[in-house]
Amino acid sequence: MTSQPQLQTIGLSAGYRNRRKEIPVITDATLTLYAGEVTCLLGANGAGKSTLLRTIAGLQPPLSGQISVAGRPLAQIPRKELAKTVSAVYTERTLAGALTVRETVALGRQPHTGFFGRLSPSDNEAVDNAMEAVGISDMADRFLATLSDGERQKSMIARAIAQQTPIMLLDEPTSFLDVASRLEISALLHRLAVERNIAMLISTHDIADAMSIASRLWLVLPEHKMTEGTPANLITDGQMDRLFSNRAIRFDPDLLDFRLKTE
Repeated sequence: MTSQPQLQTIGLSAGYRNRRKEIPVITDATLTLYAGEVTCLLGANGAGKSTLLRTIAGLQPPLSGQISVAGRPLAQIPRKELAKTVSAVYTERTLAGALTVRETVALGRQPHTGFFGRLSPSDNEAVDNAMEAVGISDMADRFLATLSDGERQKSMIARAIAQQTPIMLLDEPTSFLDVASRLEISALLHRLAVERNIAMLISTHDIADAMSIASRLWLVLPEHKMTEGTPANLITDGQMDRLFSNRAIRFDPDLLDFRLKTE
């Protein structure tokens, strides 16, 4: 069964405008996200990964090019409808506040509730289902302030799951986590993408982890260029070595990770 495209870009340039001057960080990117697959976004620090995520989420306008969601131009999709189509988990540490886990996850239902935000039985069912999916049902009444970083991140993922969108964007979702939590979260995200047919884009610095869960990779290359493909094809074509071509490291196809160059 062939995966269906959920999000596509054609000739996309992303960046900033400053006093009428454009400052691109990504240029001429033609990319596709597919339903039921994890795509990992890889690149150096400051290469523009977060900017690209914000642009395809509709949070900042592109400098040029096209973005389409399920065949519709992103710019033509009303904000409330877009919130039912694209969910996001961002890299900043979660501010705990005074919310319980259940209240936090329930925020994902906002695009679906009425003006007063009252949860219907179907909304409550979606919240319960999302907490169960990520394994935090037993924490429903705990305050976020009492959770570990890994548990808190699961709560944020559950909020996105409760939003019930066909596209999910995650910016460094395993930052601040220990090794065990990173592996746990990555396995969880892969399972959710497959079981729920979600087109999932994950920005990450963990190359080995990306190689283990991604069906496809988006690479941010030097000089603001991008390429995409399966991990196997990008390794064979030598594209992985271009990722950090200005650094003293090389991609080791046996380790599926980067290592220092040796004489």
